[in-house]
Formats: sequence, C-alpha cells, structure tokens
Amino acid sequence: MSDYYLQNFVFSYGCRYKEMKENKIYKLSKKTILSLVFFIFFVNACVTPMGMTASSTPLQEKIIEENRGKAEGSDSVYSLLFFIPLGYPDIDKAIENAVKSKEGDALINLRWYEKKYEFLIFGKTSIVVTGDVVKFSDKK
Repeated sequence: MSDYYLQNFVFSYGCRYKEMKENKIYKLSKKTILSLVFFIFFVNACVTPMGMTASSTPLQEKIIEENRGKAEGSDSVYSLLFFIPLGYPDIDKAIENAVKSKEGDALINLRWYEKKYEFLIFGKTSIVVTGDVVKFSDKK
C-alpha cells in the first residue's frame, strides 16, 4: 500500500510542476523572489525623528525682518559593512546649509531627523534639518 501512495504523490507533484511551468506561474514566483531580494538588500532605509526647537540661535534683542520660507539642509557620512562609520554627521553643517540656501541669518521652528540607508556593503547616515529661514533687522 505505501508504494501506491508514494507513486501517487510523485505523479501528482510531477503534473503540478508541469502545469506551473506551462502556465508561467513558476517564472512569476521567480520574479517575485528577485523583487523581494532587491527590496531587502537595496532599499533598506530608516528615518528617525531626533528633535525640535524654536530657533537655531538665541532671539533675544533681535528683530526678525523677513521670513524667507521653508528650507532644508543635510550633512551625510558613509559607513562600511554597516557598522564601521567613516565619520559622524554634523548638525551645525546641516543648519548652515539650510540657512545658506535661502540667504538668511537663522532657522526658526527647527526640526531634525536622521536618515539611514543600508546597501550591500556600505551605508549612508544623514542628519536632515528643516525650518523657516529668517533674516534679522540691523536695527536694535
């Protein structure tokens, strides 16, 4: 009796394999697997909110002359094998890049977050700063 079940199993498995191959279900599943592998290894990213504050510089005795609009600045570093950093991102450089983009003096309503991208053998870590760039008046 057990040989009958074994032959039936092998026969039905062989027929299903041929059906899958003829209907191209087999190729579709191969594409799906390749897509998942690509997603896991090449598009591994993470965004972490880090903080917020009212201003990048003290506003005591300063008069805001003009709000130049929203700006974003960032500073990035790379790492090898996911855990050997080649430096550390600097938030001061990110703030400076944002302020320079709108030719202002400071950022208000400041928020910053960290972005991490990891690829096969290297990674990228960025500090991103967003806020409103303002220009101060020369009058006191």
